[in-house]
Amino acid sequence: MKESHERAQALWPIVRFDDAFVPASDFGLHLDKSNYAASGAYPVIDQGEAFIGGYTDDARKVYRGQLPVILFGDHTRRAKLVDFPFVVGAQGIKILRPSKSFEPRFLTQLVSTLPITDRGYGRHYALLRQQQFLCPPMVDQIRIVAEIEKQFTRLDAGVAALRRAQANLKRYRASVLKAACEGKLVPTEAELARAEGREYESGAALLERILIERRAAWAGRGKYKEPAAPDVAGLPGLPEGCCWATVEQLGEVQLGRQRSPKHVSKDFPTKYIRAANITNAGLSLDDVLEMEFSLVERERYRLQHGDIVLSEASGSASQVGKPAMWRDELPMCCFQNTVIRLRPVLIGSNYVLTTFQHFYTNGVFSQIAGGVGINHLGAEKFSAIPFPLPPLTEQQRIVAEVERRLSVIDELEAIVAANLQRAARLRQAVLQRAFSGEL
Repeated sequence: MKESHERAQALWPIVRFDDAFVPASDFGLHLDKSNYAASGAYPVIDQGEAFIGGYTDDARKVYRGQLPVILFGDHTRRAKLVDFPFVVGAQGIKILRPSKSFEPRFLTQLVSTLPITDRGYGRHYALLRQQQFLCPPMVDQIRIVAEIEKQFTRLDAGVAALRRAQANLKRYRASVLKAACEGKLVPTEAELARAEGREYESGAALLERILIERRAAWAGRGKYKEPAAPDVAGLPGLPEGCCWATVEQLGEVQLGRQRSPKHVSKDFPTKYIRAANITNAGLSLDDVLEMEFSLVERERYRLQHGDIVLSEASGSASQVGKPAMWRDELPMCCFQNTVIRLRPVLIGSNYVLTTFQHFYTNGVFSQIAGGVGINHLGAEKFSAIPFPLPPLTEQQRIVAEVERRLSVIDELEAIVAANLQRAARLRQAVLQRAFSGEL
């Protein structure tokens, strides 16, 4: 890379920031992100990853300066060339007009290759001002831009195909989980029992056993209260041998400890999980915090093997209800009030997890969640969700088939992700060659 840079310096002159750009003002007309719309007359361009952050119909906010301009993200280091009417989005955008010595597209691409140290969400504009800029003759700039765009067109076509594959795999994952919970993925226990001339325990019989077990194990205060049965009116039909239950009927539903973690006790410091620890890939325990749980609280909120935990709250409704299973990853761990826990009785935890993954992936949880700003699933609403309950042996076959299919999807998604990363590296390689005089 150093040799390429030195070769470029020998080929072309170098100019300072003030010779490459003319800083411009947004005239105080930037639009706060909370006011972005999904559609509108004018695109809103900010420092985010997407070229267009949103839209607005407010003509008073349209940028009034000379075009084209290069928008530089002070926090993100992204450079965007804009040559059409637009609205400046949010804050952290620096507006730069290319000098007459530069072809705007050339300068925009050049900015994206500059060695600007990543300060995270810190500011980077001061570092941009310290950079030096290769300034080839205009004819060379135009030639280089044409070659970059030709190669980027090929790369973009490949990336678009990979993105479509990603979307198709996501839809296939959702359809596998949906079919599993509708009894369409494996032969039902009723079908197999009939073919083999034997009896079987139906989902309804299993539910009765669960309720008896729960009643017998009751050790709480006061009189035992039977969990509410589901209202089946309007629910779709289920395969033979399967029945509807409520989540509450399947086991103990509990919200984590309500008190905010303000300090760590020297006597009873206890690790606990929160919604941030629940990911699409399961539990992430690299960042497990501690706070004080008394011995009584430890007993009440301690996680046990097979517990299903879900994110109770999120700023996005689509993230509410993200499920995972506790598998004794830590010797002692409790849970905070941003997590709902279900401790299943008799029924297999793996099947419960599979069903909740369907609820999460196919939007069942997000339709139930509500709130202003922060969306909450809530223990009460969660408890009343109808749950399809097949026989135990059928549950086991469903889980095995889902795991087999999802493992294939996981492998394909990993391949697609690796190729997307390769495409990103190829894009940078094209730019490096372009600005080293090799194109």
